[in-house]
This record gives sequence, C-alpha cells and structure tokens, in this order.
Amino acid sequence: MFRPLFIALFASLSVEAADYLVWHPKARTFDLQIRELPLDKFLGIIKGETGWEVKVEPGLSQLVDGKFRNKPAADAIRLMLGRTRFALVPRAEGGTRLTVYSSPQFETK
Repeated sequence: MFRPLFIALFASLSVEAADYLVWHPKARTFDLQIRELPLDKFLGIIKGETGWEVKVEPGLSQLVDGKFRNKPAADAIRLMLGRTRFALVPRAEGGTRLTVYSSPQFETK
C-alpha cells in the first residue's frame, strides 16, 4: 500500500531536469536550461564551453534563468542577461570577447 505512494512521491520530486549548457561551435548556437544561476557562475560556464574571453564589470550581479534550443550566440546571451548590456565581439588575434556591463564607460575599457 505504501509502496505506490512512495514511488509517486519520489517521481514527482525528481521531475525537474538538471541545468545544462551545450555550445555548438560550427553553428555558433546554444542549447541551454538554467534556473536561477548567479551571473558569475553562468559566465564561467560560457567561458569554459566556448573558449571566449569574458570580461564583467566589477560589482555586477544577478541571477540568470532560461531554457531554449538552437539559439544563435548573441540571441542566447541577450535572453539570459535581460536588460544587462553586453558586447560580443570577434578579436583581431582570434576568438571572441564577451563583455558584460551596466555602465557605458566599462564597455570601452
């Protein structure tokens, strides 16, 4: 009698999927599911997955949250950062730089 109830309770607790981020370099797209992750951790994952140089304005913090598949890089970053400003720029020496900021003065540094 208690076994079906226990299984149903356990199943309902484990329904929520784990966070993930997948970078597809040839297509330059992301698959992602993240719930309430601090900005610094999210950007660390981006840096690790993509190899991009990532710069963040000191003191900038927020939680990021989102779920999507096959989003182009700029669209994915825009969806995750909301109103926070960012620049995604190819570097002359190769690679890409992602700069995340709130004040226009930081962007030019």
